[in-house]
Amino acid sequence: MFLFGFISRNCKSLRKTKTNWETKLSQEMFDSGYLLASGLSHIMISHMPPKLLKVVNLIGIHGEYTIGMANVTKTAFMFTGIASHLSKIALILKTTYVDTHLGLESKNLDVCEQILQNEMKIYPNVRKHKLSLISFSKLKSCYYFYNSV
Repeated sequence: MFLFGFISRNCKSLRKTKTNWETKLSQEMFDSGYLLASGLSHIMISHMPPKLLKVVNLIGIHGEYTIGMANVTKTAFMFTGIASHLSKIALILKTTYVDTHLGLESKNLDVCEQILQNEMKIYPNVRKHKLSLISFSKLKSCYYFYNSV
């Protein structure tokens, strides 16, 4: 954990201070990777058990769910490249798998649906995306049904 905090602080300072990037693409790749890593760490830390969370906060590493989701969502929709694809996968897995197994409320169903619809526009003939969109709409309707009861 200490090593992660050290690396995170160095990447954050590099992101703020470096002005002479080789290309705009290299800056975007660094920013997207940093935002993805920062966002995922915020989300993971915020889901820790309370006793363990106190120890982690005592070390000086804090995690806030809203900051993490904002960073991952920004990476998914504002950047291109591998970090963007990984953040889309992380958002879908978190919403459909992690939140349901931890018993948490899935708040990002609309974001996941938007991801799947965007992928359907890019790749219209891929059956996996069509099946995912159908199964996701079923999951969404079940979620709204259980919340209305």
